[in-house]
Amino acid sequence: MPCGYQYVLSQPNKVRAAKSLREWIRRAEEFNLKEFKSCITAFNNWFYELCNSFDYPWSNGPLEGTHTKIKTLKRNCFGMKNFNLFRKRIMFACK
Repeated sequence: MPCGYQYVLSQPNKVRAAKSLREWIRRAEEFNLKEFKSCITAFNNWFYELCNSFDYPWSNGPLEGTHTKIKTLKRNCFGMKNFNLFRKRIMFACK
């Protein structure tokens, strides 16, 4: 059975993804590379959430992107005297 990480991501549902991800984690642990240790820990800590992402297509990615844009604008517009102008700038950047 192929078990690269791309194979895990190609699974159609969470049952098969869970099986593939467990196998990937097991194989990654066998390599005993320090670069994999934090990844393996994160995958084990978030295992069920990762598997659920295969059945539920929801993502907060677009919201996080908007939030990042606003934070960047806030940093760049530090000292802007007019809040309404700042608000308009945010609305323009995030449309």
